[in-house]
Amino acid sequence: MDPTGPTLFAVCAPGLELSFPPLHSLDLTPNNLPSQVTELLGREDELIELRELIDGGTTRLVTLVGPGGTGKTRLGLQIAADQIDRFTDGVFLVDLATVSDVAGVAPALARVVATEERSEDAPPVVVARAIGERSILMMLDNFEQVVAAGPMIAGLLAACSRLVVLVTSREALRDRACLRE
Repeated sequence: MDPTGPTLFAVCAPGLELSFPPLHSLDLTPNNLPSQVTELLGREDELIELRELIDGGTTRLVTLVGPGGTGKTRLGLQIAADQIDRFTDGVFLVDLATVSDVAGVAPALARVVATEERSEDAPPVVVARAIGERSILMMLDNFEQVVAAGPMIAGLLAACSRLVVLVTSREALRDRACLRE
């Protein structure tokens, strides 16, 4: 196997199609999504509902809530991968499993959006500046440990008009109550 990636071969013969639509690949849009080795089964209704929410353009924060082991992360990863063509500047996973307090959330976000900016500004401001007007879907996994960071996420959404956030959590964010500062 070629270390630069898989090779695509085409057979050219009389009567065969010679032009094809662009390939759909996670590699065309910036992302850090892990490859899924199995197909997602039995979640068609949820996928349709999530696509409608995100594609509608008016919902910018979606939370998948449920007990551990119910497939929130897998469902979130599938919808994130399905949205890869819509978010031209990237689809990113921020795994918060190892973040135990609110102060660690902004640095985790900064690492994922690849900002190396050195600034006297607070980390959420640096992250907002790095995202700016870029079209990004950000999946925040394991948010239950840092639910108190809800207002910071609300601030990012207010500052970054093309950012959409998909959250997985064992604990409901309680909408406005959690996002209120």
